[in-house]
Amino acid sequence: MANSATLRRGLLACAAAIIVVAGGGAFAVHSVLDPQALRARAIAAIERQTGREVTLGSVQVHVFPASVSVRDITLADMKGGDGTPMFSARALNADVGVMALLHHRIALENVTLDHPVLHLRRDADGQANWRMIPNGPQASLPAAAQPPSGTPWVIQPGSLRISDASVGWDDRLSGVKMQLALAHVRVDGLAGAQPSFDVAGTRDGAAFTLSGHTGAISLTQGGGGRDVKWPVHFQVAFADHDRPAGTFTLDGTVADPDRAKGYDLKVDGQVSQLADLAPWFAGHDVPAARDVTLSARVVDGSAPTDTKIVPQVQALHLRTGPFDAGRYLSGLQVGSLSVDAAGPKETLSVAGTGTWSGQDLKLAA
Repeated sequence: MANSATLRRGLLACAAAIIVVAGGGAFAVHSVLDPQALRARAIAAIERQTGREVTLGSVQVHVFPASVSVRDITLADMKGGDGTPMFSARALNADVGVMALLHHRIALENVTLDHPVLHLRRDADGQANWRMIPNGPQASLPAAAQPPSGTPWVIQPGSLRISDASVGWDDRLSGVKMQLALAHVRVDGLAGAQPSFDVAGTRDGAAFTLSGHTGAISLTQGGGGRDVKWPVHFQVAFADHDRPAGTFTLDGTVADPDRAKGYDLKVDGQVSQLADLAPWFAGHDVPAARDVTLSARVVDGSAPTDTKIVPQVQALHLRTGPFDAGRYLSGLQVGSLSVDAAGPKETLSVAGTGTWSGQDLKLAA
């Protein structure tokens, strides 16, 4: 009996200790994840890292598991904008790494954004609004939110999930302007050396999917010059009214993505009917070519200080099937066409067959 009573007392003591430790741990976690303090730290960290004004609405914190929900988010555009925020979202939900908070890092994983709106703009001189210029610690940060050591807080996003997004693209450098509706965006390893992407969306009813990966992403550093190569590898598939329209693979490096400078890219593509890609070539005449295959290497042919985009084809292999070329020369029907050049100083070979006003034609040049 004595042993039984001792065992019961021991079990009760252990249970009490577990309750105390669990309760103390929950209190400690909740104190670290205090909504108002976390909101102030997040605002200060984002403004310091981006150099932009940010607004965050209500913040809710959940302790087990540690997570956060934020409403009504906006990030200001760069100076000289029209006043429209560069980024806004109805809500953000994310898991929070508790241990990272001890090192003044707000590590966000499984980030989900509801109805984000992104306005991307690049001026004629190559100044891009997605390039951030960090500044010093915010003087407006409340004293209660300052870490005791004075070490600034840092936001570190990891994986990202987006639904129902709108992206506006206004590129004064290349003259391209478009609006994209994104059904979903999935990004993994955002803070790592090789973030991966999975995107699906539409433009004027024409659908596309994009997948692939890049080198490490930093929004607070400009292009490092042509000696720094940022790797890119993407596969893009297009569809027209749920019918596959074509696929492209892009593989290579870019030295200065902001200004589209210092690129060296290999492009491979297959298109069933080139006219199905017309929405992506707004304002340009698209031949009605069918069964098109393309393999090319394209490099930056401009001077480092030149703001113009001057693509230079280093190698080219093009094939097309039959199509009506009457818009270019009345009565011309192309049966097949091929264009080949192994290098910029190599012979360009052109071969084709077809008819002109009922007369057989054959081209070799």
